[in-house]
Amino acid sequence: MNNTEKQPLVLIAIATYDRAECIKEAIDSALDQTYKNIEIMIVDGSPNSKTKEVISRYPSEFPIRYIHEEENHTDYSKDRNEAGARNMGIRMSKGKYVAILDDDDIWRDKEKLAKQVKFLEDHSDYVVCGGGEIIIDEDNKQRIKKMFPEKDEDIRRAVFTTGAFVHSALLYRKDAWEKIGGYDEEVRFGVDGDLYMRLGRLGKLYNFQDYFISFVKGSQNESGRVKYFRRNAKNVIELIKRHRNNYPISNKAVLIAWLRYLSSFLPNFLRNFLKSIFFKS
Repeated sequence: MNNTEKQPLVLIAIATYDRAECIKEAIDSALDQTYKNIEIMIVDGSPNSKTKEVISRYPSEFPIRYIHEEENHTDYSKDRNEAGARNMGIRMSKGKYVAILDDDDIWRDKEKLAKQVKFLEDHSDYVVCGGGEIIIDEDNKQRIKKMFPEKDEDIRRAVFTTGAFVHSALLYRKDAWEKIGGYDEEVRFGVDGDLYMRLGRLGKLYNFQDYFISFVKGSQNESGRVKYFRRNAKNVIELIKRHRNNYPISNKAVLIAWLRYLSSFLPNFLRNFLKSIFFKS
């Protein structure tokens, strides 16, 4: 038995929907990891076979499994988000750990999985760990670098305010995922936040102070920016309702969450005015 086979198996779960133009970069970044005992599970809900054509170009010996839900006649729709697709892929794997990789994200740190597996192997009281993100524009210029709180107590204080994790940076224990029942497929907003908050009831949380992922954020018109802002604000409100009894929360956090959401319905100049006062973070 070689050293790779002695390492715990890591499932890399990729749920995709009509993203054939970018998924190859995501897969390549997973294959470039120095940690090699991996299984890449791609669950595709696209109504076409373009993604399948991209996957078919990889040699058969590569650790890639592909499921096209249209072909398997499973109940999937984009509106249901990726929760059902991720649950399907994770259930089919024998991995000890689960790593999430969105189809338009890239793992920029080749040691990401090696660092995370070692951490969880050495710290049995932790259930999930993540890292930072870098957002770049369509011209490959860096726009935003975001690091999240490192320690468990600081992460818990940040879940309703500045944010605690980025989904594609996560590695978590599969047995913990099983205990909480996986992703909640009934959740419409904030499905990733809901997952790590439920995982956090079973153990501690940690963030490496390394930039693990990058993704391209395309230019948006004003309507697109408003919808994005409103959706994120709604996510936080729903998470507060669901998890306020298990995580520290202040009246200020509740107020800011509702102000963010309600301000998305205001004219642009009023929204920017409120943002300058309340939303500097």
